[in-house]
Amino acid sequence: MAKRPWWHIRREYKNKAEEAFCKHAEKHGYTPMKRGWPDFICVNDEGKVIAVEVKDTATHPLKKEQYYVGSILREFGIPTFHWDPQSKKLKPIKSLPQRERHEAEPIS
Repeated sequence: MAKRPWWHIRREYKNKAEEAFCKHAEKHGYTPMKRGWPDFICVNDEGKVIAVEVKDTATHPLKKEQYYVGSILREFGIPTFHWDPQSKKLKPIKSLPQRERHEAEPIS
């Protein structure tokens, strides 16, 4: 399983129910994550599932959270892609670029 990232500590609850669920999940050994999820889960007629992040990378590069969630989905056999409106092509999201791989301090 992918290593828990530094930002998993950050919490942005919309309401008390979300906060209660997150505490419940953590109590049972899970890391609830709201950040980094792809924009679309797509299913074709044969039942193949892919995850797609839509982003103009010229102005908005993929975030660390998106690489991390993509790595989890790939571990479960769900291919993850990036679609840029300029190229109009699905490009596989692989791992975080080497220059971005560093551990930052958690934000509490």
